[in-house]
Amino acid sequence: MIKPNKKELVWITWRDAECSSTRTHIEEVSEVRLSTNVNLGWIIHRNERRIILAHGYATSGEIDHFAIPVGDIESIEYINVAKPRGVKC
Repeated sequence: MIKPNKKELVWITWRDAECSSTRTHIEEVSEVRLSTNVNLGWIIHRNERRIILAHGYATSGEIDHFAIPVGDIESIEYINVAKPRGVKC
């Protein structure tokens, strides 16, 4: 199992489709918008096309994740995660 590195937390802002696929008139297509998404998680895989961001994982090996196209990413902020004193993480 690949475990997210608890010290490599990221705050990522990215764009995605806002609506579901619907039938519309061609004149209305220009009104289709993108939404801005902001997520906190761990990058568990990266290549030139996409980043896989885990935002939750279980000890059984299952993860909650997003596959985000690199071209849709607006920003990535790396957050230093310090282990609190006296607390087991």
